[in-house]
Amino acid sequence: MKNIQIAIDGGAASGKTTAAKGLSRRLGIPVLTSGIIYRAIAFWMIENKIDFDDEKGLALALIKIDLQIIITRDDMRVIIDGYDVTSKLNDNLISKSASIVSKLGTVRNYVNGRIGELVSQSSFIVEGRDIGTVVLPHADYKFFLTASDEVKAKRRQAELLARGETVSFNEIFEQVRGRDKADKEREIDPLKKAQDAIEIDTTKWTAEKVIERMAEYIEL
Repeated sequence: MKNIQIAIDGGAASGKTTAAKGLSRRLGIPVLTSGIIYRAIAFWMIENKIDFDDEKGLALALIKIDLQIIITRDDMRVIIDGYDVTSKLNDNLISKSASIVSKLGTVRNYVNGRIGELVSQSSFIVEGRDIGTVVLPHADYKFFLTASDEVKAKRRQAELLARGETVSFNEIFEQVRGRDKADKEREIDPLKKAQDAIEIDTTKWTAEKVIERMAEYIEL
């Protein structure tokens, strides 16, 4: 059977990751999350005190970065310079920094290139913000998830609370709305629905219903 590519796009906290993981368990296809790679680069830049405004310097630094992506059926881990940094990539500071880093063409080209290398080797579910439009424009199946700003903020706040981070709902609401606005308005590879993507509003649906809906469209 040929390699299958499934692209899942959407804004912050639209349910992409949960849907991708559920679909992965159902279909037996591993998940690659582009956002984790952006977070890893943001983490690496902070650790190495690289100026976010120095794109030329960053381009030179990315040539030297030792970043490994390990994907199994159940997990995705990132190794930088021999250290597993996966557990450090989900705090709120890294999330906000990744939003800045993702606007840089140098970084986007690097991340897209790494994703392209990985998906050429096997079937993948890839989730992000420009997967169906830029990274995998010829994916076999494309989905675009949406949700109300209030629901997305509640989801994001729940994620942070589960990790022991206390952030006010209003702050999270503004962060989520600001991230979506920035993603939609950035000059390079903005967030938008691919013309041939299936749009699913997850506002009132359970994760199980979203996964079931997506699975209905996929023939393996």
